[in-house]
Amino acid sequence: HAHAGRLSLLAQYAEAGQADRSSEALSQAAQIAGTIEQPYDRTQALVELAGKYLEAGQKDKASSMLSQAAELARTIQTPSEASGVPSVPKAWTLAKIAARYVDAEQYDRAVKVVDGTENHFYKAWVLAEMADQYAKAGQANKASETLFQALQMTQAVDNNNYKARSLANIGGKYTATEQKVDDKAKSILYEIVEGFE
Repeated sequence: HAHAGRLSLLAQYAEAGQADRSSEALSQAAQIAGTIEQPYDRTQALVELAGKYLEAGQKDKASSMLSQAAELARTIQTPSEASGVPSVPKAWTLAKIAARYVDAEQYDRAVKVVDGTENHFYKAWVLAEMADQYAKAGQANKASETLFQALQMTQAVDNNNYKARSLANIGGKYTATEQKVDDKAKSILYEIVEGFE
């Protein structure tokens, strides 16, 4: 946790400083992140740093951090995995990495990372985030197609609570991106809603 505190201070320094100082602070933070032993904690630090590099306009550095984070995230293990239940920390971490790739407009990489999780809820969440970015980039057809994929993924979510949360998120994205719910999407929605009864 001493590492986390120091990383946080460096991140604040990076935000407050000028471009050259910011770059220096981020470089120091990256070195510290590399010394964190626990894979989950190190991955979180790398994802946070990637976000800072993106804010600083350093896409290559951000991409490098995300690549390291994705490799490391696959090594995260929790007791639940031994029982055959997908690891929530791993799935959540992969979803966060994918979301950062979306921020960096590296959609192919986002899809590749999220394919690494068995958790349909997180896959749907990342797809909905991607749709939002496509809409902002003026790619309406791609946004619509991706929201439909998110709905399909939601259909595979076992837990009704998570299924409802996913639907709420996707519904919000349809509204925010001004996408029309077409007949294909409506038919999946009806099937999902019938499954709640």
